Amino acid sequence: MNSSFVLSLLLTVFVTLVAASARSKGSPSPTYTSSIPLSPSSNAFTRGQVGSSVTVDLWIDLACSDCMNDWPMLTEVWESYGDKVQFNYRVFPLPYHQFAFLLAKSCQVVNNHGSDGDVFNFIDFSFIPSNQGMIYNSVTSGLSYDDILTSVVSGWVSNSTSIGSDDYLRYMSTDYQNEPMADYNAEMDARYAFKNAAANGVIGTPTVWVNGVEVDGLDSIEQWDLALAEVLN
Repeated sequence: MNSSFVLSLLLTVFVTLVAASARSKGSPSPTYTSSIPLSPSSNAFTRGQVGSSVTVDLWIDLACSDCMNDWPMLTEVWESYGDKVQFNYRVFPLPYHQFAFLLAKSCQVVNNHGSDGDVFNFIDFSFIPSNQGMIYNSVTSGLSYDDILTSVVSGWVSNSTSIGSDDYLRYMSTDYQNEPMADYNAEMDARYAFKNAAANGVIGTPTVWVNGVEVDGLDSIEQWDLALAEVLN
């Protein structure tokens, strides 16, 4: 057998064993950067210290019970760090929640046509447990998109924002040729937000990135304090 081949084979085995040993000792996993840049504003709802060097991106689904459960904590984090950190809220409608996209588009409509802060009022209202319970799959299995739009979500919008039900329904129309108030941009922004999240590897909600790096395990204010202290200091 050729001696150079044997040497090459032994070297390959050695490198493989060293790499396996490093992984078994808990060496850090490689960090992968996003292949598609996140849109800074067109489909995210931003509050806090705009332009801060520390940015938190939160992917939420208004039909997600985990997001609903975490929302009071996420609101408290914003209230504590809003003077230091820019918070970008990105609505990611999970496809197995039947009416999640309706709510995602509604956020874009409220953001486009409501008063300042209305979109967060709408999100707050959607995450009230008794409200979110109205659009769970098990409750809405016999209802259509138009049923939920007209009998549920239009009421949420009129009760939590400056937009009336009639105007909201006209903004939400997809009859772009005959309804002059139909908001095509809201539809596209909601779609783009979904595609952008999927392209960046977001697979569930809530998902948190801090300065472009996904951070797991933020289940308490104390854990948030530790995570943000590292980047703020």
